[in-house]
Amino acid sequence: MKKFLTIFVAILMVFAMLTTASAKDPFAAINVPQCTTAPVTDGTIGVGEYKLIASYDAGSALWSRDSLGLEEEDVTLDFYATWDADYFYYAVKVTCLDETHPAGPNNYVFEQPSIMTAMVYDDPTLDVFASADGSDWDWGDAYACTFAREWTIGRTGDGTELAAGPCNHFGTVRSDANFKWEAACADGYDVYELAIPWSAIAKTEGIEVGGKCGLAFSCVAKSAATDYDGGIIAFASGIVGGKSFDRYAQVTLTANEPFVDEEESTPAEESDTTTIPTGDNMAIFAIIAVIALAGAVIVVSKVRR
Repeated sequence: MKKFLTIFVAILMVFAMLTTASAKDPFAAINVPQCTTAPVTDGTIGVGEYKLIASYDAGSALWSRDSLGLEEEDVTLDFYATWDADYFYYAVKVTCLDETHPAGPNNYVFEQPSIMTAMVYDDPTLDVFASADGSDWDWGDAYACTFAREWTIGRTGDGTELAAGPCNHFGTVRSDANFKWEAACADGYDVYELAIPWSAIAKTEGIEVGGKCGLAFSCVAKSAATDYDGGIIAFASGIVGGKSFDRYAQVTLTANEPFVDEEESTPAEESDTTTIPTGDNMAIFAIIAVIALAGAVIVVSKVRR
């Protein structure tokens, strides 16, 4: 009887593993290594300041869901990031299609070259970040979420800062006294650098190796000429169109590692820095374990007879 009870408990534990394995996977997952020296937020991406995390690939699920309007354009984008105890740092270098950065017909920030960032303070797959019915959030409900953070930075062609105040979409990161950013255009590229205080996204725990947060961004690479006909490169998902915090990329904070020169870096789609997980392996393992344990129960039962 004791043997049977032990095996039965083991089966229950494996079923619990199966339930965990089949929980919602992140839309995408990235690893961001810690820095030893904080990047300088000056509109240039210096050698060794950041880790190259991912490069735009129109055919990759990491980029394709919400990117739009650039099918006929030759555009590249590199995404860099790092972190320390006080800040999450990231930078984007994207092809500049028009150095005058013309404003769109409505002067909205998403109609001219700029970058919109969205973050949540922990793993975006946690239930707290999902809507009650699992669908995209209504904009007003998303705005009311105390954990939501979304903002835009950018400059016009003459260097004028885009609407400083109104660019806080959710939360107040943009107006946080310790938030730092720069945007510059040179040599055919727009560069955006951001230093985001952990406190500005309400992250007070898990600022350590193994900690997690959620991140998505959309970069306007082509100004709109008429309503909504500009070109946007979106990393992960959930901020263009319907709002969905659980489609942000799951960011895992990792230990420091050498940041190789930009020319020697391998984009994340070609390495293991970025993944789009499925959870299938864990589920298969759990199923096999259940079958094996069930067989063991049968064997023990026969022996006892």
